[in-house]
Amino acid sequence: MVLSLALFESQWFKVLLPVFLAAGLTQILNNYFTKRREKKNSQNEILKKFYYKTIPEIYDYFAVENDFKRWQSSTQ
Repeated sequence: MVLSLALFESQWFKVLLPVFLAAGLTQILNNYFTKRREKKNSQNEILKKFYYKTIPEIYDYFAVENDFKRWQSSTQ
């Protein structure tokens, strides 16, 4: 018990404690931002692999559908 009190009273412990707390907080923030960046990159990859391939097909479908409706209304 006396040793632990002496540890808290020492000058080097007063310096090391905030340093370790700041290092821990920095690691937590770094981990959070890295996961957020990786999630965003993953979403972009999914968008590139799937949606960018299907979107032109959807546009083509609506263009053909609209052209057909225009042609149908012009013949009546």
